[in-house]
Amino acid sequence: MMRDFLSKLCKYPMQFKKCIKLIYAASHKYFVLYSMVMAVETVLPYLPIWIMRHLLNRLTAYQLAPSEGLWPEIIWLAVSYCAIFLLQITFGNTHKLIAYKYNDAIDYYFDNLLIDKISGADLSYFDSSTLSDQMQNASKYVRATTQDIVFSLFDTIQGIVRLILSALMIGTLGLWTVPCIVLLCIPTIMCTKKTSRENYEFSRAHNINQRKMSYYKALFFGDAREEIQLYGLTDYFTKKYSKEWESFRCAKNKVNLSNFGREVLSCLFSTGVEILAYLVAIVKLVSHSIGVGDVTYYVSLATNFRLYITGIVNRINKFDQDSCQLDDILAFIDLEPEAETGGTFLPGPNPKIEFRGVSFRYPSSEEYILKNCSFVLEPGHMTGLVGLNGAGKSTIVKLLLRFYNPTEGQILIDGVDAKEYDLTALRKQFGVMFQDFCSYSMTLRENIAIADISGIVDEGRLWDACMKSRAEELIAGFENGMDENLTKRFDENGKELSGGGWQRIALARAFFRQSPIVLLDEPSASLDPLAEYEIFSRFAELSDGRTTMLISHRLSNIVSCDKILVLDNGTIAEQGSHKELLERGGQYAHLFQLQASKYEKINIQPNL
Repeated sequence: MMRDFLSKLCKYPMQFKKCIKLIYAASHKYFVLYSMVMAVETVLPYLPIWIMRHLLNRLTAYQLAPSEGLWPEIIWLAVSYCAIFLLQITFGNTHKLIAYKYNDAIDYYFDNLLIDKISGADLSYFDSSTLSDQMQNASKYVRATTQDIVFSLFDTIQGIVRLILSALMIGTLGLWTVPCIVLLCIPTIMCTKKTSRENYEFSRAHNINQRKMSYYKALFFGDAREEIQLYGLTDYFTKKYSKEWESFRCAKNKVNLSNFGREVLSCLFSTGVEILAYLVAIVKLVSHSIGVGDVTYYVSLATNFRLYITGIVNRINKFDQDSCQLDDILAFIDLEPEAETGGTFLPGPNPKIEFRGVSFRYPSSEEYILKNCSFVLEPGHMTGLVGLNGAGKSTIVKLLLRFYNPTEGQILIDGVDAKEYDLTALRKQFGVMFQDFCSYSMTLRENIAIADISGIVDEGRLWDACMKSRAEELIAGFENGMDENLTKRFDENGKELSGGGWQRIALARAFFRQSPIVLLDEPSASLDPLAEYEIFSRFAELSDGRTTMLISHRLSNIVSCDKILVLDNGTIAEQGSHKELLERGGQYAHLFQLQASKYEKINIQPNL
């Protein structure tokens, strides 16, 4: 046990050094103020004990032999005791006030630190389970863990100083009393350590029970409540909840009983510390070696000694648990993005993009998503990209935006490797509608202008984007027009939109960007047939001659593209115009005929 304790004690300063840099950066001012207050509070509690000792001795002396000469000293000691008592209260409140303000500063600092890290993190971090766990742990525990470790260390240093002071003062009663008190504290330390470890292991072992209970309870408050009522599942889920609760309760009772036994044993030895101090002090009092005030003085010191030594051990045990979370936090903070770097080249006004032998696999996988893909996006041309689910269509979009770098091959912009371009300038070339687009709980204006927030007050540009995406039909029913709040998250009068409504806004966002290249990933998945037909029938006009890549499962939507890329199993299997691919009679022709025959069976003509 001692070796384990010393190992943790040695690790403590190393982790503290890392933490102290972060928490000092959060606020220099409050760090210094907090340190100063803690320094004063370290010695302040000993003053009233010392004063009370002498006050009781003087009062006892006056009672045995009244003397007018003792009164000034008695009055001075009483006033000093009250003044120190008020000073303790003042410093205690000052400590709380500074701690509150310091915590707020730390919260704000770490929120911004995490936002900055996550916003600049490679998307590969999210694809790796290890890095993703680090990121989640960092965002979840960074503030609490860092504060716990640093403030705990302040408390530990304070406790060690007080422990030394208490030992020196108790030593005046008899040097042998200090090691005796330490020995009496050891069982308490061992019991506390055992209880802490057992509670921690119980929490980990039965985390699944708690998560299942939370899950079954949440079903009654979530989207499952309709099916629960329809299928009469209340008893079924209640029984599953009760089963988990019973398993959790039985295990918890065993832990509580074990903890109770150790608590009783700990109390017996803890009481022994005060009893020892009482016995020694009374013996000395009877022999007239010390006064009455000295008895309370030494007993108070012995009690504080016991509390300080067990407190130090508890904080080190708590640190041992926090340090695992801190390792994830520091590892994430130290990560440097790879894809999020670039050169100094600036793209031209209408660049040509070429994929040359591009292969790609995600960092955490051995399976290639793309294999030796080569194609060109000609300036001002519309290119369609089709393929089955999982073929790698969305991955091509991510590579174009340099969310990832190719595993093999190159992406060339006007003949220059994309890595050589300034990343911010390169991404400004793209207006994108992602397949999993975001629906922001903000105004309609913000939802559209977020693609280029500098143009948020440009009414003409906003309306033009809405007209192209047919989002203007939504505005007709909005009392506040462009400034209508969407969703009811922050406004009970906010408008809730259908999937098609949100898709129109996402499409307007792509048009609002006014970039030379437009990437649309399944732009019609939630649109009604009429809206889909009207948008795609004049898509070339809506694109305003911009380079466009259109990804769609509905082949009828891309027949007018200048070139169509057929992606199969990560490879460009075919490319050419709609007419050329039909004449070739390959995979595209087969897929197109399958979709066309589906409409013919119900006597409907596809958008050819």
